[in-house]
Amino acid sequence: MANLLKAMPSFEGVAVGAKATARLPVGLTYRQLFINHLRSGVAATEAQMKAEIEDIRLLIDGNVVIEASATELLDLYKYYGYTVQNGQIPLIFSRPWARTINGEDALAYGTKDVQTMSLEVNIASGATSPALALNAVQSAPTNLGQHVVIKRFSRSAAGAGVLEEANLPRGPYGLLAIHASSSALTDVQVLANERIVWEGDASLATQLDHLTGKVSQSGYFHINFANTDRVGDNLPLNLEDFRIKSTFSGPSTFKYILERIDSFVPGN
Repeated sequence: MANLLKAMPSFEGVAVGAKATARLPVGLTYRQLFINHLRSGVAATEAQMKAEIEDIRLLIDGNVVIEASATELLDLYKYYGYTVQNGQIPLIFSRPWARTINGEDALAYGTKDVQTMSLEVNIASGATSPALALNAVQSAPTNLGQHVVIKRFSRSAAGAGVLEEANLPRGPYGLLAIHASSSALTDVQVLANERIVWEGDASLATQLDHLTGKVSQSGYFHINFANTDRVGDNLPLNLEDFRIKSTFSGPSTFKYILERIDSFVPGN
């Protein structure tokens, strides 16, 4: 079956300062979603999308599987080489940059065994005459298997020095990457069951990213466990202990944005 590009049902509740909701049909497999953001009938610029779309949540059977602001999503995909188009905010499930076809296809969102799927968008109170539409790239029906989940966790560093984080969730899933939204973060060491699995400074992380065409984003420290673009290179998080030791040059309020491979039984 060829990939299909289709308009999705209209958003409900599109208004300044409101939460708009689109209820998506299930059955086919979703490879990407694209939120079309207009303001006064004109495609919003990247800066306008970031300012006016505060939060985006994708829910499957009532479970939030992706939660991020427009800023976080656009910056994340720019890191992977995506060129931002005016008026378009993507949610990328099947990853075109995956090293193998199986790796790309494995992370598409199959909905054959899903009961409900919806997308929620919080529109800022300062937005200008917003209008939203939604399109999807779909393919043949499959069940929901492994899929990328995006979670974020707010943290703060009181000042210069090392901040140790040991409370990020562990479980039966794999970690693709961590994107820490702080320009004050200079060095990171990641330990899995007390074994060092990643350590380096911002310069080394940027150099490593360049090997596979990634573009480090200003204001972020990227920790990529699958830098080869092989999905199988994710870090298993079925661990007794997982911690991050981050060195900061000064105080910082930031988020750890986690891309992980998850799998759950729909309806549970």
